[in-house]
Amino acid sequence: MYMQNDSEADFESVWKNRDSSLAEMKGFREFHLLRGPVSATEGCLPRTRVWARQDDFVAWTKSENFRAAHRNSARRRSSAIRSSRAFWSSKAPENGLN
Repeated sequence: MYMQNDSEADFESVWKNRDSSLAEMKGFREFHLLRGPVSATEGCLPRTRVWARQDDFVAWTKSENFRAAHRNSARRRSSAIRSSRAFWSSKAPENGLN
């Protein structure tokens, strides 16, 4: 998500203090909110969620947990410049990276 400069801290606070039910969802592994590059007008806050399978991710996007978590997102996005939601599938090498 790309945010207007000076609004990143507010957005981070919302995420840190939200009532999340992700851990209850089948296949959910982990969540990360990252700080990305900052330009003169915007900052980037990538969010990643790790799921066991793509089907688990899709089920979450259709669940009541998802709807409840995003109920007030329009109000919270007032400082958002742009956002996207996509599933990126990747696998770690069996022997790790050396």
